[in-house]
Amino acid sequence: MRKTAIRLWSLLCATVFVLAALAGCTQPQTTAAPTDTPKPDESKPAEQTATPVEDVSWDMEGISWKKDTSPVTLSMFVDIGWYSMQSWGNDDVSKEITRLTGVSLEVSKQTDASQLSVMIAAANLPDLMVVENTELQIRSNNSEVAYAWDELIKQHAPEFLELIDPSDIANNTKEDGHFYTLKAFYSNDAEWADPRCLPSPGATGFSLRKDILAAIGNPKLESIEDLLAIYDQVHTKYPDMQIFVMNLQNRPIFAEWMGIRDWQPFLDTASGTVKHPLNNPEAIWLDYLKLMNGLYTKGYLNPENFAYQNEQFNQVVSSGNVFSVSAPGAGSVDYINTQFFTNKIQGEQAWVKPLTWKGESRYVSTQIGTGWTSLIISKQCKNPERAIRFAQFLRSPQGQKLTQWGIEGKHYTLNENKEPIPTGYYLGIPSANSLQQTGVGAAWYWQGSPLNESLFNAGIAKAQAASGAEGPAPQQSEYLKVVKESTLRIPVLSLCNPVPNTDEATINTKITALLATGLPELYMAKDEAEVEAKWKALYQSAKDLGMDKLEAYYNAQYQKYKDNFAK
Repeated sequence: MRKTAIRLWSLLCATVFVLAALAGCTQPQTTAAPTDTPKPDESKPAEQTATPVEDVSWDMEGISWKKDTSPVTLSMFVDIGWYSMQSWGNDDVSKEITRLTGVSLEVSKQTDASQLSVMIAAANLPDLMVVENTELQIRSNNSEVAYAWDELIKQHAPEFLELIDPSDIANNTKEDGHFYTLKAFYSNDAEWADPRCLPSPGATGFSLRKDILAAIGNPKLESIEDLLAIYDQVHTKYPDMQIFVMNLQNRPIFAEWMGIRDWQPFLDTASGTVKHPLNNPEAIWLDYLKLMNGLYTKGYLNPENFAYQNEQFNQVVSSGNVFSVSAPGAGSVDYINTQFFTNKIQGEQAWVKPLTWKGESRYVSTQIGTGWTSLIISKQCKNPERAIRFAQFLRSPQGQKLTQWGIEGKHYTLNENKEPIPTGYYLGIPSANSLQQTGVGAAWYWQGSPLNESLFNAGIAKAQAASGAEGPAPQQSEYLKVVKESTLRIPVLSLCNPVPNTDEATINTKITALLATGLPELYMAKDEAEVEAKWKALYQSAKDLGMDKLEAYYNAQYQKYKDNFAK
């Protein structure tokens, strides 16, 4: 059924972008590297070194990726556990890439989380690597492991350097002055200004059963206080229903609504300093912790929730026995409603706009990510010239549209606003076969953009509405539009987290582990007095582990890199 295909496609996007959001926010991208970076391919004759080109554009006839389209095969290792494509040339998109560029890929993927670490240590690497894990991105973004893109570009695709947005270069340049990748899925200022470009679907969202809200009379819902009163009514009318379930991959939405600025370092605008999340005002923390404790003591938050893995979470929330859900915005409502429709469960989840607390609107969604995956050209690459030109094609508007939208006329058509609308052929492919058959979406988009992703998602919704197909209407895009209204972008904060193998990284790891165990204990305290006592103990433990030293590191990094992002 077309509806099922659309819905499961949204679920795939959810998985991808939750990981993307997490990967983009956990570690910095800058690390020390030797300053004597070797020049790539210096043995080539001087006449093969290209000269700069003026008046360049992505549409220029002499663009470098078009200069040699003879057949060439490059090996690629994808260090992503969920990645499902392991063959090239069987899907529509990869065939078209080869037709245009001459490049084919021999693809292998991660089978063990430590696999790439072993490969790096043994200097046994393929031509290309796609790396999601942030620590492994840091390890592979240096001159010992990879070619510097800027040096390859100057030699083999000089106009590419002029076509790259300066913010992309700032985001990816290392302390040796070189950049070894352009990370995928970063919105520069111009793209973000486009109202169609939406925030990361990894942003936390909150939804509830619209049908049950109607059954209790559609009471006013503008504040957290209103919601707590609704919880009491739902529990009275439906005593066996789980009132609130949260996905542990994200912080609970109540924290953001009440004013806790992220689980990551945050910029205190009053002082102009970067602070650890535990240094949000204590009064706000106590309000939040007491609220969560109240949900637990009333039986509205099940202690089993803290043991749910992602698959268990999906099973629970799609069972039809959950009233409200805190989860990533990436299709979770659409996924739940699809499961309801498929399994003939009466009910509908709907997103809720940010709620006030104590009469104030405190919600701010902070985006600090500077991109997602890194495409690395390893020092073992047999043909770095074709590799960098292949990367140039993938980065081009033509390459991005091909990998994210497919082939025009076959997978999509353009409407009067030049926006992609998926074809009936594309929408009619069973979801289980769609990616393998078309290659559209989470297949070869290693230089993709959020704007193109937003446009294609919106196109799916428009095509579905026009088709009159049965089933629930998608809600993800509408929710993310609301999130964007309250989104604060501070990419430099992604460079403030400590690099691996430092004292600060060890401190950060220990405090993260402390929160992972300590916060559930606070949620499940016996009363509010115990919440206060355990909070003070947890905060002091973080101080004892070195939180002040960690904050000093944050601020040193912030001062070092903030000018790179100044307009």
